[in-house]
Amino acid sequence: MLICEVATVKKVFRNQKGQAVVELAIVLPILVFLFMAILEGGRIFTGYLEIQTAARDGARYASIRCNQDDVPDGQLQAWKADYLVPWIQSRLTTVNGGDVSVGLSRQSSTDGTEVWVEVTLSYPLDIKTPIIGTILGNPFYLKVAMAMRTE
Repeated sequence: MLICEVATVKKVFRNQKGQAVVELAIVLPILVFLFMAILEGGRIFTGYLEIQTAARDGARYASIRCNQDDVPDGQLQAWKADYLVPWIQSRLTTVNGGDVSVGLSRQSSTDGTEVWVEVTLSYPLDIKTPIIGTILGNPFYLKVAMAMRTE
């Protein structure tokens, strides 16, 4: 009786030799997808932080320089193209500065005592992983707006 049970147990273990390979084949695509999602998430977060920092610095630059240079509203877009856009592009390192679109607007408060400058940056980030790109959309647009009071 004992010999029969040992033979049955050996037979069961002998038939499970390919179990690890099947489990790996099931789990490996999920692990690869998670790894790629983490990498793309890191790229998106890095790009967003750089765009956000550039927008903050650009809004500060515009709030100070527009007041110092006494730029009229009619020449604001020309000032943006001549001074603000090159200034922002020179500070970008991880994203391509040529692909960043810059928006600039200036608004006064209702009583006219304060003037606010708003800088908007938009960047099309190319997603490298095909599956993640299909899910998020390719390119994935990063957009940031920062406003500062003029001094």
